[in-house]
Amino acid sequence: MNFETELKDRLHAGVDDTTVDIDRLIAGGRATGRRFTRRRRIGQALLSATAVAAVVGVALSVGSLRGPTESAYVGPSVPSTLEPITPQAAWQIVIDHLPKGAILKNVRGGNQGPLASPDLLWARAVYTDRGGPSNLSMDLAWKDTSLDCLGDNAVCTTEKLADGKRLVLFKDTGPDKYKRYEARLMDKEGWLLTVRSDNAATWKGPGTRAEPPLSLAQLRTVALDPLWQKHVSPDLNAAAAKLFIPDVQPAQPPYTPPTPDPSTSETPR
Repeated sequence: MNFETELKDRLHAGVDDTTVDIDRLIAGGRATGRRFTRRRRIGQALLSATAVAAVVGVALSVGSLRGPTESAYVGPSVPSTLEPITPQAAWQIVIDHLPKGAILKNVRGGNQGPLASPDLLWARAVYTDRGGPSNLSMDLAWKDTSLDCLGDNAVCTTEKLADGKRLVLFKDTGPDKYKRYEARLMDKEGWLLTVRSDNAATWKGPGTRAEPPLSLAQLRTVALDPLWQKHVSPDLNAAAAKLFIPDVQPAQPPYTPPTPDPSTSETPR
């Protein structure tokens, strides 16, 4: 027997004589398996947590670059819906400034052209107090917006306001002791407000009282009311609608100069 054969026999004999605790081996194997399983699950959980943290970090980073979220943004307040001013609402602004005790008769008003883009809004009435009857009127014009001081005896005072508007206080007299006071306000948007008070019951009629019932200072206060706008609150229009039924007239067509008749023109000699 050579050395290799003898060594193999001795090793087999040693293994055959050794008592093996099978239950201990199985328990140890299960414990080792549980450790490997627990380590694997912990590793997976750590990987998942790392991935979630990375995604959240990217989202936060993107959010910080894009600025505040929509829910955090506070934009400008939305303005309320406005409507074109009606003749009744314009007249309401005037009568809100009248002295107590005055009586208005024969109230009329209307607009020339559509309210969305009118040529003119107007209103008038016969104003009566202890001094007697007189004509009170107003108009808002978008077409004829001259501030010229016209009249044989007209006296005008012009004032440029801080907001860019121009105010003209106008006085004029006529036959039969007629007197007229006006306040004219030219807005930057191009419309012209005129509020006038006469000392006569009709336009340029004979005087029925010594002075117009509203002074130039009072007319100035009416003209400078901040409610004078092309578009106003629907509440103002609704509250004033009962004052009168407006007289609606079509807009005036633009002026077209007449074309000369060639047959009547002179031939140069």
